[in-house]
Amino acid sequence: MASDGTTVIVKIASLAAKKELDYHRSDIINHFRRVLLNDDLVLDCVIEQIKSTSTAAKKIYTRKDKFEKLVSKNKYLEELKNKLGLDYDL
Repeated sequence: MASDGTTVIVKIASLAAKKELDYHRSDIINHFRRVLLNDDLVLDCVIEQIKSTSTAAKKIYTRKDKFEKLVSKNKYLEELKNKLGLDYDL
């Protein structure tokens, strides 16, 4: 809520989200007005880039990489893969 007490500021991550918000804007603001008993409320949206917590470059993971990550979480997956004769490269 802004300092004036009548503006609800919604932070969104993309233009697509803004379009979705705009589509439902009247329903959302009417709900806020009814619940908060304030007919002066205004809904404002701000598009903000979401900052990655990791500074590493984006990596494309192969099927092998994904499988190895899952095996690190559950060692029985490797055994199951071997017993069933599965191949993650397909």
